[in-house]
Amino acid sequence: MDSTSFEQLYKKIQEKQASPEEIKAFFEAVAQLRNEAELEAILPHDEWQELQGDESLQPQLEKHILQSIHTGRRKQPKSIKRRLQPLMKYAAIILLAISGFWIYRYASQPEQAFVTAFSGTGEIKKIVLPDSSIATLNAESSLKYPETFADSRDVYLKGEAFFEVNTNADHPFIVHSDKIQTQVLGTSFNVKSYDEEDPTVTVLSGKVKVADNQNTAKSAVLTQGDRLVYALNDGRLNVSNDSLNLAADSWRKGMINMDNLSLAQVAAILERWYDVKIELASPGIAAKVFAGTGGRIRMLL
Repeated sequence: MDSTSFEQLYKKIQEKQASPEEIKAFFEAVAQLRNEAELEAILPHDEWQELQGDESLQPQLEKHILQSIHTGRRKQPKSIKRRLQPLMKYAAIILLAISGFWIYRYASQPEQAFVTAFSGTGEIKKIVLPDSSIATLNAESSLKYPETFADSRDVYLKGEAFFEVNTNADHPFIVHSDKIQTQVLGTSFNVKSYDEEDPTVTVLSGKVKVADNQNTAKSAVLTQGDRLVYALNDGRLNVSNDSLNLAADSWRKGMINMDNLSLAQVAAILERWYDVKIELASPGIAAKVFAGTGGRIRMLL
């Protein structure tokens, strides 16, 4: 790096206008000086010590650096061991400078404001999101989302919700839940992610991509009528296609879709809807699977 470039780079660092790459280039140029004497002439340790707590490089250090570059002062090289010792000090300074830059950069960013919507026991709540997409929460669920969407439209679900997403190819819509994340461009789909239950995603229209949170390479693309179940016991993504899957949002109409559900799963739904505790005392009864769609009133009888 010639002296003019070095001087320009120095000035940018002093004025806090240098990028991380330019800061790195500055210190790399210093590190490539031919001997310790030249390094100490440009970066004298005493003057670096004086900079602690100061927001800019000291004027005398700037003068010292530039004079050293233009005059090319030299001293006799020292032993390898003695040369490496001061370099460790400067390496620490480099790391502190770069880490400080990023801490300042992120600390100066305004914190994004979030909204969290809740639905109580037996409550179904409809939410209009910042992009006018609609999320409908099933009982005992919550959805966290930013007040304004940025490059991507990220929301965070606990429980169950049905989404009607506006199409926007430049800003993907991503539903984050406990074990999986579901990404769409524009579609309607149901995501169920209650504690201790296998998470499920069912697509009523359009196309979505579902990925494991711990391994995003493990994923599946779903289209209309597809239903994905994330098996908690082994982490497998099991996909099925059935016209009955299109009734996954029947809960929005106050109906319980019991097709292919175990009695334990139905009991969990009833507990969330009616704020009751159901104990299945008979051995093996929890695993029994039955079919049918029950209305709320009939299920109470």
